[in-house]
Amino acid sequence: MSFELGDVQRTLIQVDFGDGIAVSYVNLSSMEDGIKHVYQNVGIFRVTVQVDNSLGSDSAVLYL
Repeated sequence: MSFELGDVQRTLIQVDFGDGIAVSYVNLSSMEDGIKHVYQNVGIFRVTVQVDNSLGSDSAVLYL
């Protein structure tokens, strides 16, 4: 992923909820309610998150 000069504050968050639903957010504000998801079925789900900005990237995996 590449960012142009001036995109220091631009952050892309990609979330895969592990149930076939994946979403992307750009510049999600800390003032907003955050990321919410309701699962339609009971089970164990592998949730992955990838965050990218001009300073680098990071990822996390969580089992729910």
